[in-house]
Amino acid sequence: MELIGTELQAAMPPEVFAGRRHADLQQLNSADCDRLSRLDRPLIRCDGSAHHTSIGWDEVHALTADAFRRADPARRASNSSSSSSNGAPFLVQLLLRALGSNNRADCSDLSHAPSTIGLTREFGSGTPMVNLESLQQADGVVLVGSNAPANHPRLMNELIRLRERGGLVVVINPVLAAGLLTFGSPAFPIRSMLAGGSEIALLLGLQKALLERGAIG
Repeated sequence: MELIGTELQAAMPPEVFAGRRHADLQQLNSADCDRLSRLDRPLIRCDGSAHHTSIGWDEVHALTADAFRRADPARRASNSSSSSSNGAPFLVQLLLRALGSNNRADCSDLSHAPSTIGLTREFGSGTPMVNLESLQQADGVVLVGSNAPANHPRLMNELIRLRERGGLVVVINPVLAAGLLTFGSPAFPIRSMLAGGSEIALLLGLQKALLERGAIG
């Protein structure tokens, strides 16, 4: 949810990079970088330069294509994000394989590695324990920070079916996604505060209420 909140910020003003050297930016932690605002344009730092400068997308495409052409296939790789569409990683892996490489990482390899370790230690499995079959038997679903309407059509199909059979969908999200407000039949959103960590307080409150009602063994 903090990621979604970051994406809602205003575009980063040009002076952010004009006034900071590369060495200065390296001293920032992740939270400090988020507070700089949202990056809305490509940047480059050339050899010997202390600063990042803006470049156009045509130049980005030309530089990227040239780098892929010159690189040894064994050194070609890509990474994808869970925030992207399903189609983008599919096209990237086709490109890499056409170039002779199978080095395609995704968010499960990198971004989710810490949670994978934690899940394995606590539950014995590093993968989510909810599948489509589980949704088909559920009476209610809570979505926290989900971008399902944009990127997860199979999940949305199951949520629509759940609502059609009288189930409840609770949405906890700093973004009022139209697809989650109006799909199938009306859903009932709970809108979390944008402040980082607010979802933790909300979820703790829900757990407390469930414990007090004896709904959790």
